[in-house]
Amino acid sequence: MTHAGVRPSRDLLRRRPVRERVIAGLLFICAAVSVLTTAGIVVVLAGQTVAFFREVSLKQFFGDTQWTPLFAQKRFGIWALISGTALTSFIAVATAVPFGLLAAIYLSEYASDPIRRVLKPGMEILAGIPTIVYGYFALTFMTPVLQRVVPGLAGFNALSPGIVMGIMIIPIVASLSEDAIHARSASARGDHDGVYRPGQSRRHADGNPRIPHDLCRRNDAVHVHSGSQLDLIPSEAESPQGGQFVKAPKTERAARHRLLTKSSGWSADAERAFQAICILAMLLPLLLLLVLLGKALVDGWPRLDWAFLTGYPSRKPEEAGLLPALVGSIYLMGLTAVIAIPLGVGAAIYLEEYASQGRITSLIEINISNLAGVPSIIYGLLGLEVFVRTLGLGRSLLAGAATLSLLLLPMVIMSSREALRTIPRSLREAAYALGAERWPTIRRVVLPMSLPGILTGVILSLARAIGETAPLITIGALTYVAFLPDSLQSPFTALPIQIFNWTSRPQSAFHVNAAAGIIVLLAIMLLLNSLAIWLRDRMHWRASW
Repeated sequence: MTHAGVRPSRDLLRRRPVRERVIAGLLFICAAVSVLTTAGIVVVLAGQTVAFFREVSLKQFFGDTQWTPLFAQKRFGIWALISGTALTSFIAVATAVPFGLLAAIYLSEYASDPIRRVLKPGMEILAGIPTIVYGYFALTFMTPVLQRVVPGLAGFNALSPGIVMGIMIIPIVASLSEDAIHARSASARGDHDGVYRPGQSRRHADGNPRIPHDLCRRNDAVHVHSGSQLDLIPSEAESPQGGQFVKAPKTERAARHRLLTKSSGWSADAERAFQAICILAMLLPLLLLLVLLGKALVDGWPRLDWAFLTGYPSRKPEEAGLLPALVGSIYLMGLTAVIAIPLGVGAAIYLEEYASQGRITSLIEINISNLAGVPSIIYGLLGLEVFVRTLGLGRSLLAGAATLSLLLLPMVIMSSREALRTIPRSLREAAYALGAERWPTIRRVVLPMSLPGILTGVILSLARAIGETAPLITIGALTYVAFLPDSLQSPFTALPIQIFNWTSRPQSAFHVNAAAGIIVLLAIMLLLNSLAIWLRDRMHWRASW
């Protein structure tokens, strides 16, 4: 939305130059892509649903208990899918919510600033690991461990993927819950590092009334897709003093805390035990991250050599290479950036600098928020119908990049809007007072100063895109490519697709290749995430107004 007090009058808007009108129109088109994407998803899903029910009766769909579309006798009972999804989701939530909430309490209430600066980036990195890597981890590590604990457990079971899915979303729950808890004002908290309510220990202050209120905010952790999270810098505000929020001295806080804890009946030993539980919940995901990386390194490091990086796929695992997938991922990310960045940044500029309050603006913003929570497989179905079939792009690099661009668009828009909001409106007003038009003000003042935040969001979005598997499989990306793409219309494969292919093979030698591919994929992702974190910390002063 346009900053209050900055937008020129209606008469001035009517008299603005043609160039300004053209630019505003182009930026509106960028913002309207989100509405078109939502409409496309609805149309595609509705059309495919109608075609499906022409062949399958409602009685069979809702009455059957088996889903076997590839068998000779095809059966389409939806309850098999619903029950499996519900069971794994329940296990994931039961795993993620307690650990994520306790980790958030530790980050917000117990961790010092240096510790928080170390642990929170680790959680962010864990949140950015591709789902294909978690799948490999569940198949080769979690399932064998559970089979030792639970004798008779089948190789394909709901417990292993449920636990791994829970581990996957712990960082999201922890990060958003910590931001919600830490952002509460001191008065609403009862006290924070200062004057606790009489008789309250830190554990009581966390449990009542703060946590129940903040549990509502944790629904955002379910809605926002986990691949890339936007880091919300928590406020360091603690206790009110002179109109500003400052921390009380640590020794003073500790003395008051001991006194109030003693009077509450919540013993110091119990308080330390609760803190230890929070620390354990915080460290568990990070320890699992080390286990995951360690297993990939142990399994794949012997296979990781120059011949593997420059070789082509082969039916013989000892001769198989990664070059087509590596080159395909690089090309795919380059094309995705070329498409997604202009559209996303343009939409953000329109919504923050040009749009006025109204139904159209509200519609665009609602669509952007909804698209951020759409599963990636849905974007794959949209890309298959629109880019592959309707536009005739086939299984090409261009079709894959266009599909991933729609997937990344909400994240790029939201991160860019947050970056634009950090620029004080007084700078805009100063430029307008000097006679500058809107677009020159945005191009020469607003965009340069918000560039670090925009780049951070873009890099994190690309780090997520490079690990996406489901959309590429849906549009028909090849799993075996013995050549390098030479044009936008060339068939392609990517690192996640190649890893998926090797993981699905029964031979253990291909699993070693998959581990080596995971090392390469994680190295690229960690590089991108580290770059984004460094850029955020390095340029944070630009947002400190």
